[in-house]
Amino acid sequence: MSGSPQTNIGLTQAHFRGLRVTGFSTAIKAWKMFDCDFMDIGFESNTTVLNLSGGTYSSLNDCRFTNCTLFETASAFFVAHAGAVAEGFQFSNCTFRNTPNVPNDIARVYDATLRDWIFTGCRFVLNEGDNGFRILDASGSLDSLTVGSCV
Repeated sequence: MSGSPQTNIGLTQAHFRGLRVTGFSTAIKAWKMFDCDFMDIGFESNTTVLNLSGGTYSSLNDCRFTNCTLFETASAFFVAHAGAVAEGFQFSNCTFRNTPNVPNDIARVYDATLRDWIFTGCRFVLNEGDNGFRILDASGSLDSLTVGSCV
């Protein structure tokens, strides 16, 4: 998948499988998403994969990422803006690979709320000389983060 991203979309019970999403400044810019599945997807060389627009009614709920590869993201995998809420995110058996010499943020939030995020069986792969990943770079809040069986 390449080209211009879709912006300010609302998705309910959407299922995406077997895609390669590469080269976007923002791959998905959403206003609302609920009960969405992303399976066997390669998100490669995007500046940001998922950007949650801010505002009182913007929210992402119960989204699952299974067997996805998220690598060489130049900003952060997930960005949320003022007033937004992202809850019930699950990452199962996903691989996160950083971009050399770039801050390696999984989530970057600006006065937003993250709640009930779960990482299970995920791999975090660094380039030589890089310092690691930050799950969250925030001026908002994080409530309930679970990390299990990850390397």
